[in-house]
Amino acid sequence: MARILCFDSDTHFSGHPGGQARFTEEFIEPLSDVHDVEVWTVMSETHRTRGAVTYRALLRTDQVTKSTQLSFARRQLDVVRREGEHFDLIVENFIPPIGPSGMPTHTTTPVIGLANFSFWDEMSAKYHVPFHLLTRHRLQKYDWIATTHESVSQRIRTLSPQTVTAAFGQVVEPGIAVWNDSPGERAVFLGRPDIHQKGLDLLVRSLHRLGSRAPDVALAGFDPSNKDWQKLVRRWPLSSSVEVLGYVRGTPKDDLLKSARALLLPSRYEGPSYVPLEGASRGVPTVAFDLPCFADRREFMYLARPFDISDFAAQIDRAFLDDRLYEEKRRASAETIQHSRQLHPQEEFRAFVTQVLSR
Repeated sequence: MARILCFDSDTHFSGHPGGQARFTEEFIEPLSDVHDVEVWTVMSETHRTRGAVTYRALLRTDQVTKSTQLSFARRQLDVVRREGEHFDLIVENFIPPIGPSGMPTHTTTPVIGLANFSFWDEMSAKYHVPFHLLTRHRLQKYDWIATTHESVSQRIRTLSPQTVTAAFGQVVEPGIAVWNDSPGERAVFLGRPDIHQKGLDLLVRSLHRLGSRAPDVALAGFDPSNKDWQKLVRRWPLSSSVEVLGYVRGTPKDDLLKSARALLLPSRYEGPSYVPLEGASRGVPTVAFDLPCFADRREFMYLARPFDISDFAAQIDRAFLDDRLYEEKRRASAETIQHSRQLHPQEEFRAFVTQVLSR
């Protein structure tokens, strides 16, 4: 049995968990059947358990913000310097927008860097901080990096060729009865109220381009009082057919996906997103821009030219008006999900961990 320490500021207990939280739950937690796993995170309590995994608060708060991310990045290095030698392996989730911390230089314990994204150039442009330069330097310090998509691995290999970088894919939900036998009637957006990455401005303008042809739309993942959203809709007023539902999970999220005919993902960059797979497992295609992370998903998605608002609007039209193409997308969704469920990314990651532990 090995002692494994994982740092993740975006876990199930952090408020609004995202892609990194899913990796921790689906890849790190299962290791606890053999190993002693401890996760340091952001949460309101000092510590709590989830199955056999102990979660500890590196920061005590209910919400993850830019400030908490920066503080978490600093404090995790303090923990590693102080306690790293008591563990056999450390897993570091690269914190957006900061990226790798250079953690291996602070401990002799082996470190696996976890990259759910690789858009440091874009983060540098957004925050006017040279994250891309820091990343190029710090990536050289890592012997092992895990990713959830080959597009991320490829970009990291160009920056740090000597690092062993492996892609493990994303876990598709178990084969339970989640398929929507009858398509829903509205379009659904799931995500943060972010303009720079998630492209909410592109979505709003596409809906304007559709005008009276626009379907009913539900947006989930943020509160309607969010200041960025309010500023956006003051400039581009939306009809009453657009509803903002706030953050959803569990049964409310399942009900929302059952009501969807198409999911909307107007992101300018992704690392990649779980949304298309969540939709595909229910027979709900996703409308998105044609990004590198969707290269292996084109058969079951409607992909518009980046970042062509008219084409995005046209793809929404196709999803709601062309029944023949829609059924082709649903069939492709079923085939993709069936194939994905025959893969074993968690076991591949477990083997990767074993390889690092036996170095």
